[in-house]
Amino acid sequence: MLLLTTNLTFEENIKNIAKIIGKAEKVRKAKDQLIKAIMEFKEYWETYGKRDYAVDKAKKARKVFDLEKATLKQLELWLRHPERYDIKQIDYPGQKRKRKKN
Repeated sequence: MLLLTTNLTFEENIKNIAKIIGKAEKVRKAKDQLIKAIMEFKEYWETYGKRDYAVDKAKKARKVFDLEKATLKQLELWLRHPERYDIKQIDYPGQKRKRKKN
């Protein structure tokens, strides 16, 4: 979609840009709220489901998303199928330490 077009007046172009910016702001707010809910769920899960959390975190899924860079669709996929997907800051296995050879 073009932001500006010569077929429209200046005011009409400004209105179209305002609509696009408004939609982008709504998406950003929705993503922020979803990330907040996911973090709250993680805290609850770590506290009250220690064994389940540890088991899930130890397994690496085929698809891994970055919490800050993930799209709303990717976050929704993780919520629906946490066994198929991982989010790096939530349930992704950490780096294993390499043993030093003596």
